[in-house]
Amino acid sequence: MDDEIDPELVDVDPELAVDAAARPALDGATLVAVAAGGALGTLARAGIAELVPTTAGGFPWGTFAVNVTGAFLLGVLVTVIVGGRADERLLRPFALTGFLGGYTTFSTYVVEADRLARAGHPGLASVYALGSVVAGVGAVYVAQRTVHARMSR
Repeated sequence: MDDEIDPELVDVDPELAVDAAARPALDGATLVAVAAGGALGTLARAGIAELVPTTAGGFPWGTFAVNVTGAFLLGVLVTVIVGGRADERLLRPFALTGFLGGYTTFSTYVVEADRLARAGHPGLASVYALGSVVAGVGAVYVAQRTVHARMSR
């Protein structure tokens, strides 16, 4: 089909603007950085899930806190990296792809919202679903403003 987009030509990060042929091969250090970050992020999320368990029909505070703090950290790290204040060769794959990829959880968020709705709590499910998005976007905004203010000193 002529309408299909070749995934090798799609720019997934407009900041980098690299064509497919010029992309560097995945090296071992990058792979280790992603794996190590992912392991640590997953352990952190599991720890929070143990500390703040979700009760049946209750608001999933643990997942909410993980996703909002993850959004905040994402805002801080992206702002620092884009601002050129950090050597990003391994920071980006370790922290953004690895740690935050393992730490935050869209799938659990969706499952918990669905369980709330199916258990007869559609209002709470809606508050959770919308509140998570609003709080996450707000956390990114606050993080970026905070970093910009500190970087401009």
